[in-house]
Amino acid sequence: MSRNNLKRSKSRDLGFIDLKLVPMNCGQAELEVKGNPAKVVEYAPKSKLFLSRLVHGVGGLPVALYPAAANIFISAVRRILMDDNIEDICEIIDAASPFLLALISLRGDFSDWNGLAQANRVLELWPVLFDRVQQIARTILHHDEDFDDERNGATKKIEFVIIAYAVMTFCGDNGRRILQKQSVCEVAMIIWLHSYRSISAQVMAAHLLTDNYAVYQDTTDGDDRSDDQRIEQYREILCNVVKKMRMDARSVVRMTLKRLIKSTNHIDPNHHTLGTKTFRADYHLTTFVMMLNPGATGRTTPFSSVFEEEGGPLIVSHLLSQAVRSSRDYRDDFIGASLSALATSLQCSSHLNTICRALRCDTLEVLSLLTRKLASHEPSRGDQVCILDVLVDTTAFFLVHVIPELLLFYSITSLFKNTESGAYLSTSGSSVLDRAWRALLPIYTRKSIAYDLISSLVKISKPVCANPKCRADKDGNLLVCEGCEMTAYCSRSCQVVAWKEAGHSSDCREERCVVGGTSLNSKDVVMLATLAFFCARSQIARFEPPEGDLGIIIDLSTEACDGSLQLTLFDSGLRDEFPTFNLFSFIDVKLNPNAPLKTAIIRVVYTLFQETRRFAFRAVFEQGIFDGSACSCCPFPLCHRPTCIQHNIH
Repeated sequence: MSRNNLKRSKSRDLGFIDLKLVPMNCGQAELEVKGNPAKVVEYAPKSKLFLSRLVHGVGGLPVALYPAAANIFISAVRRILMDDNIEDICEIIDAASPFLLALISLRGDFSDWNGLAQANRVLELWPVLFDRVQQIARTILHHDEDFDDERNGATKKIEFVIIAYAVMTFCGDNGRRILQKQSVCEVAMIIWLHSYRSISAQVMAAHLLTDNYAVYQDTTDGDDRSDDQRIEQYREILCNVVKKMRMDARSVVRMTLKRLIKSTNHIDPNHHTLGTKTFRADYHLTTFVMMLNPGATGRTTPFSSVFEEEGGPLIVSHLLSQAVRSSRDYRDDFIGASLSALATSLQCSSHLNTICRALRCDTLEVLSLLTRKLASHEPSRGDQVCILDVLVDTTAFFLVHVIPELLLFYSITSLFKNTESGAYLSTSGSSVLDRAWRALLPIYTRKSIAYDLISSLVKISKPVCANPKCRADKDGNLLVCEGCEMTAYCSRSCQVVAWKEAGHSSDCREERCVVGGTSLNSKDVVMLATLAFFCARSQIARFEPPEGDLGIIIDLSTEACDGSLQLTLFDSGLRDEFPTFNLFSFIDVKLNPNAPLKTAIIRVVYTLFQETRRFAFRAVFEQGIFDGSACSCCPFPLCHRPTCIQHNIH
């Protein structure tokens, strides 16, 4: 908990607190305090004047007096919270907050109060304090959607809850165990889910939730849960609270996106930054990471599909680009949170088209620019070191685990083709990012070469007319079927012929089933199928020709060290398990019409963010590639090592 976010108000009056004062000579006490300022601790329990001085001047106390001062503040808070004469919750907050803030300030040189007598007293204070926290949550819930911060003090109430939670974090594992309880988490979620007009109240609510989420992930003695398990359990609590409040995932995602956009609209014209130190948009981004993180199961969360439908990945990508390009002081939690949110949202995305829109053409340039900025800056403070560590780790994760998986697909690879090659080479002095960029470059180069060769071979921008009787110029502009978005025609008449005579009336339905089950666009399906076809053709000479149809499995996610893909056979009698389409509706492979042919069912296996997916298609091979009378060489040997009996390549 940052002390900067918990500023004390010196204007708060402590005069109405009943301290059960004892008679004393104030003049004599004043002289003693002037001679020895530490005496204020001795007189604070006896005088409102000295108590106020102790609260407002706690930062100047010697460390040896911290325990005594802590006991005074804890006693004062307990009396206030248990005073039945104070009914208004705002009065309680005004009275107790200065003491709680002073208590937090006493942390001083103690990184952990665990084991100290003051920690035990704070733990004993918690039940009374939490009763007031729950009262605040109930008060907020009883207001309508137009809850006005200025009239009802929403910001003040949320700040009080943050202060209360912050005090408990100093009590070691015992304090963290309390904050990890479901009832405590539910209060933070209830306050966060409630709608406010005030931006400051929204940010404070997000601050409360993200801090509670961070504490929930902390490891305590005797807790053997993994980080992923904690994430899933915290999100399960959130889903239950959402149901209790009669909300749904869509309303929660829309609410958070709206708050994120509002908080980032306040740009500082003098410094050209997103003003995140004031409006803390990174809190809203962190809540998205919590909602979208798939955890240990790898399954998408209830919020993932809604976030994708509402354009969340594109919004985060735009904010990241804006922040990196315009910020002079990029050592900001906002950029780290943006990278984390973008990486998490892409991993949870179910459609490649959404990923393409979110990445855009300048994503690698933005990452390269951020890498150079990280390398050219030396942090001057400890908190900046932590921020830079987070930025380096998050950028490396994006480069190592997100981008390489996406480069399997033609649509993603083509996004980066217009980017200068220098953008892929890091000039960073950080060894972590250097290794990430160096590992990424050959992957991109290899995939780019493969798809360039396939594009020239298949002429993917000008597909083959599906009418087998068509004699028109194949280089003309073709129309694409609106049903499957894969089959092309020269004209309306060719479409009619192909639909009635060439069997596209049934093929169209199969092609729609294939594309719909892949989460890819039609162009990526055709390109992956074409890649798999030529890889299978280049290696099929290693197998004895079966009597029936071939069943081939090409796993595009397991590329061998020599650049080849592993090919395995399966029982083609099980081919009805997957819907298939005819590859030669889209590519023009020159086959010898007089040679014996074999039909093959090829299953393409690929991985998109740890989720294995597959589709199948029909293709034809010449019998001669088995006995060496026909060439089986791959047309792009630079990418996949061929095996050809005719050319004695094994």
